[in-house]
Amino acid sequence: MRSQQLAKGLVNSRYIALNYGGHAMNVTDPSPFTDHLIQWLESVTTSRAA
Repeated sequence: MRSQQLAKGLVNSRYIALNYGGHAMNVTDPSPFTDHLIQWLESVTTSRAA
């Protein structure tokens, strides 16, 4: 709940909740985390370039 509120207040943020994982998911299962991060980075870069 707090994470969603935080995301709403941050410019260019994106809230994503997965069915598993935790705070160290980027270490224990980095592929989904990295995929979402790359998609977000591409969207931010694209929106700024336009």
